[in-house]
Order: sequence, then C-alpha cells, then structure tokens
Amino acid sequence: MSLSVEAIHKEFTIKQISYDTLSNSVKTEIFKYLQGKNVKVENFIKNVENIVFDILKFPPQPRDIFSGNVDAREIKRISEKYGFSCKTNAKKTSNGSKLLTVKSRRNDLAHGFISFQECGKEYSIQDLILIKKEVIAYISEILNNIQEYLDNRMYLK
Repeated sequence: MSLSVEAIHKEFTIKQISYDTLSNSVKTEIFKYLQGKNVKVENFIKNVENIVFDILKFPPQPRDIFSGNVDAREIKRISEKYGFSCKTNAKKTSNGSKLLTVKSRRNDLAHGFISFQECGKEYSIQDLILIKKEVIAYISEILNNIQEYLDNRMYLK
C-alpha cells in the first residue's frame, strides 16, 4: 500500500502537476506533510517559491504514510485523504474484513503472543484459502482503484 501512495506522489512530479490544480484533499495532505517539517505560517508566506518546490518533491517515506501493517480501515483513511475509491465488490472481498484477521494474526506471531500452531488451529484449509482469496481480491481491487485514480487524474480539482 505504501508503494501505491508513493506512486500517487510520483505521478504529481512526473506529470508536473500544478499545485493549484490539485483537489483540496490532496492539498491538505501536502500541508500536513509540510507542517510536519515545521514550516511556520510566516515563513510559508515569505517562502512560497521554496514551498512550491517542496510540494513538487512531496515524497513522504513509507514509514510516514503508515505506522505499521495496513487493514481496510487504514486503506479507507488514506483513500479519503487522497480521493481514490476504496469501494470493492463485497461478495468477493468482504470489504477487506479478512485483512484485519491477517494483520492481527501476523502481529501476534511477530510479537510472540502466539505460536504458529496456535495461530492456525482455529482455521481449516478451506478457511485459509477463502481468507487468501478475499484478501488478494480486496488488495487487487484497491490497486485497480488507485490505478484508475492516476489514469483519470482524479487528484485534480
């Protein structure tokens, strides 16, 4: 997911998107990014040219975009910030609900709260296959939504 958001940022640079043509939600993200760099309002007004240059280079590191593993709620939060759709075919994806299961189990394993045996004991092979299919379908549809967002330049006003 981090790479997808980075692709959005690269799109702005590659296509030399003018700041004033961006949607308000994207402008807000840029200001939040710059604010994190401790840009004061007074300096902002005085140094507009430098800030415009910074805006064109707006490439937050992946760790700045997400604080850890991603679930459907986090994807929805990012989609609202940038304006791409997080809608998916609920029958195929369960709207990403299984992604939370994978995220939670992965975290429990990584932090040693459960063993591999404990992690999988409540799931049948069929359950695991279904979880895999739904997660892959969900992520694929989200990535398609991001591609559509970029192709149709939906980040513009």
